[in-house]
Amino acid sequence: MNTFKLDTLYASLHEAKEAVTKICLTEVSVGIILGSGLSAIADALEDQITIPYSDIPHMPQSTAPGHEGKLVIGKLNNISVACLQGRVHYYEGYSAQDLVFGTRFLHELGAKTLFITNAAGGIRENLREASLMIIDDHINMLGINPLIGANPDKLGERFFDMQEVYSKKLRALADEVLTEITPSLPVSHGVYLATSGPSFETPAEIRAFAALGADAVGMSSVPEAIAAKHMGMEVFGISMISNAAAGLSDEVLNAEHTLNNAALGAPIIVDIIIGMLKKL
Repeated sequence: MNTFKLDTLYASLHEAKEAVTKICLTEVSVGIILGSGLSAIADALEDQITIPYSDIPHMPQSTAPGHEGKLVIGKLNNISVACLQGRVHYYEGYSAQDLVFGTRFLHELGAKTLFITNAAGGIRENLREASLMIIDDHINMLGINPLIGANPDKLGERFFDMQEVYSKKLRALADEVLTEITPSLPVSHGVYLATSGPSFETPAEIRAFAALGADAVGMSSVPEAIAAKHMGMEVFGISMISNAAAGLSDEVLNAEHTLNNAALGAPIIVDIIIGMLKKL
């Protein structure tokens, strides 16, 4: 990315913000990125305003099932929140920069805290469908990094620490909330591994990922977390485990199964996020 393109990035973010502030003047403090089957979380926002991505200049358009492609701004527990109701993925043909435009846009709107949600396949034995995993760390197997190229200095430093991408404070807060709202639900933490997709992984790949220390696998989230950390945002990530990963059950993996099972977990993720916002 050359200097001209960096200037274009800054201008694009500014134009996107201007388009939204003409409709909604609220400056948000929390951003939420909603994964496959989890778009209903945006329905929990009060006093909400919905803006299609097509009305936001430069916003990449999602083509993936279960990603509605809307920005929803409203309030949760009197905190101003902006939800990306759908993300774009590498397998859709987008560049690494495109994958994180939404994350940078949330930051441009004022968000200092980012909640990242996704649907994932469970690798660890106790992570099977309809369970939750708080993300403690990630492994990037996408083969890309959104910060390759000239550094956007206005957003963050060229070299930055990645030892705590996912906030320890927010993870502890999630544990506290889960204990209060669903004491019988075991709280799982783990490592999320991202692949490019769109094909699901092979059993041999899953065995290799397990050997690397991965507990769940998906096709998103990691570029967003990298970009958010680069900008100094406090990040919390949570995976809705929609299925056992390849080779760990007899079921045939498909998108419909993923979306249906992910949607089952949306209400509890709403409760977790609301509970965390009450304590922030």
